[in-house]
Amino acid sequence: LPKIDWVLVLYTLVSCDLVHFIENLPETPKQAVAGVPPVDWQVVRAFEKSMLRTDTELYTYPAFLYFLEKEFARFERFSQPFSIIIIEAVLRNTKNSKVTDPLPLSAVKEVAKRVDRLKRKTDLLGHYETFGLALLLPLTDGTSARSFASRLADVIVSTPLSDDIDNASLVLSIGTASIPESCQDLGAMLAMARPTKA
Repeated sequence: LPKIDWVLVLYTLVSCDLVHFIENLPETPKQAVAGVPPVDWQVVRAFEKSMLRTDTELYTYPAFLYFLEKEFARFERFSQPFSIIIIEAVLRNTKNSKVTDPLPLSAVKEVAKRVDRLKRKTDLLGHYETFGLALLLPLTDGTSARSFASRLADVIVSTPLSDDIDNASLVLSIGTASIPESCQDLGAMLAMARPTKA
């Protein structure tokens, strides 16, 4: 509403004693609603744990695909954009520079920790296939996803992942794709987000 309208509405509400202004809202005790049993959140946590890989405590690849499918269904119903970022980090072999080795478990956990610090609570981090990581970004267009991927890359390579890893041997590849900007099919989205080897 234009200011001339809402000021008049607010003035009328105050004049008729229908609204009041207070400094702080009073604390309301959290009580169970009568007749509704409380939710056992421990069961929810246990179910969530069943979808995590025990070695990294990240969502498994099938769990990530499940959440991705649900996000695609949301797009089909509400036309809300979403994006994914796929991260592949490997180490250049010291004996043969054309060969790469997977990151040690401690380094994978460190990459996940750095991503977790930057992502939103609504974003979902999980494994992509065996050695990759994938991030699901609801309500995120391609431009925002690419910008976020660039920030992620800077943070991941900013300091060594562990004391026994030389950053010069780290090969980091990051790819992004968005629906509907990049494509409108999950298979195509996963193929487009697959990063080009650095």
